[in-house]
Amino acid sequence: MRVDPGKAAASTVVLLTGQDAVLRHRFLGELLTASQADELDTESIVADARPPGDWVGSASTAPFLSERRVTVVRNVARIEPKKMWGQDKFTKTHPFAKQLASLPSSTLLILVADDETGDPNRQARLSANVAQWTTLVKAAEGAVVKLEMDAEGVPEAAREEAKRLGKKLGAAAARRLSEMVGGHAGRAIAEVEKLSLYIGDASEIDDRIVAELVIAEPSYNVFKMAEAITSGNSVAAIRSLREFMRSAGKLEDQVYSQLFPNLGRQIRLVWQGRFLVEERVAPQRPSEHVLAWLPEKNVTSLKPWQQSSLLDPARRLGYDRLLECLAELVDCEARMKGRRPSFSGQDSLEQAVLRMCAICRGETFEPKLSYL
Repeated sequence: MRVDPGKAAASTVVLLTGQDAVLRHRFLGELLTASQADELDTESIVADARPPGDWVGSASTAPFLSERRVTVVRNVARIEPKKMWGQDKFTKTHPFAKQLASLPSSTLLILVADDETGDPNRQARLSANVAQWTTLVKAAEGAVVKLEMDAEGVPEAAREEAKRLGKKLGAAAARRLSEMVGGHAGRAIAEVEKLSLYIGDASEIDDRIVAELVIAEPSYNVFKMAEAITSGNSVAAIRSLREFMRSAGKLEDQVYSQLFPNLGRQIRLVWQGRFLVEERVAPQRPSEHVLAWLPEKNVTSLKPWQQSSLLDPARRLGYDRLLECLAELVDCEARMKGRRPSFSGQDSLEQAVLRMCAICRGETFEPKLSYL
């Protein structure tokens, strides 16, 4: 749901959180505009550069040229409230909650949980700190704005952004854009801005431009590779694999976290689609008998266009072919991990993709079912 910046600006303290940096940055700009504070009445502080008492002191300063004084505290997740004040309970009686609650109406203190770099352990600590700040700000009756958007709303958000820039973005192109950026609203909006600049005076951002210019998430390339594999299209499958490898960073890390899980999931979804085809049941209207044989998260819960993309290969591929594809994945993983002989990781991946494409075209290889 879209949060009104004007309503948030009516509070004396606002906490901005969420995983989407673009949405967070844009809302911060809207919040500053809604505050109507002059530049001389606006100050920005990095959280760990000055103690929290200074944040309140800055915010409490009487405005000079505006009706309100605005203080923006960036990277607030670097400060751990429990460690700072030695208290576990963030209630109205918390010392800093009292300070926040007593801020004058001429004040707007904005706390921003910016993105931070670091290993998984540091990210977990920062996330815990954000949760503590959320509870603390709520205890002070401040506003907490989480800037995130469900993936389903991203295509429409991209179309609205294009309209704002005076361009047209069709439904199909918006959906492709959303898929390519992994359903991240901020990235989609940033890409629309880039595409608008690219097309210049042209009025429409079409599907071809999106496909050629948008930098796709690794998971999208895996999805396109899976589509090409089940269609038996070796050229398209290898192209998607190499796009994945170019954007993957350290190949081994992305192969185990992105490629194998997503490709295996796609094959299993086609398997479920095959079951629906043989049962002569539409995925939109599954019977209780069919649902009893499917896992909790299954093909029937996908969007209609996703179901359609799976049912086409499901009508052509029997269980034996799908089982051979899964066996190829297992064999490839064994080669990547050094449990079977291989020339290189890239060679093992390309051979596996080519063999799966051939399997889906109906060609026969020596079965590897013993590896399952």
